[in-house]
Amino acid sequence: MSPLPGSSPSSPSSSSPWAPHCSVARPACTSTARSTRPDSVPDPALPGVADRAAPVAPDGAPTPFAERRDIVRSEERLAVTTVRVPTRRVRLEKYVVTETRTITVRVSHEEVRLVDVDPADDPAELAVSGSDADRWVTLSEERPVVTMQVVPVERVRLAVTSVVENRDVTGEVRRERIAFDPGFEHPVPTAPSTTAKD
Repeated sequence: MSPLPGSSPSSPSSSSPWAPHCSVARPACTSTARSTRPDSVPDPALPGVADRAAPVAPDGAPTPFAERRDIVRSEERLAVTTVRVPTRRVRLEKYVVTETRTITVRVSHEEVRLVDVDPADDPAELAVSGSDADRWVTLSEERPVVTMQVVPVERVRLAVTSVVENRDVTGEVRRERIAFDPGFEHPVPTAPSTTAKD
């Protein structure tokens, strides 16, 4: 490749700081220093951190320390909702139960007794004293008679009510943690050296 007019390959231009590393026969080369973003940012509120000079990138752009001083921390939280599901099915049904009950009833019966009568008081009674009518007497009594009657005693209706109770729900959640490194030093980019080639 031939040199440019008016220039010499062995005499680099003194006005360019990159001349020792670049040939005048080639286009001017540029060099950009690379910096790494830190995983954590120093807290400027700590002693000694606020006095530390913030590094400046070669192209004038702010470094991570100068443009970012806070981190958003996130965490998971339990959010519980309820759903209504069927648990039981019930219905009203009647059935007969037999039991024994005892009640007290007043009853009466007839009895006979001997009554002495003076004959002088009633002469007519003496005329029939020899007949069989006075020898036999029919006695009677009352006896309890049990009958069953079905009567309404109670009215039952099926109703549904809601009962509120407390239940504990347990679950695993994750959250982020923030760690701070007080000894972190951000590298400050430096310009490349301008050592002339022989």
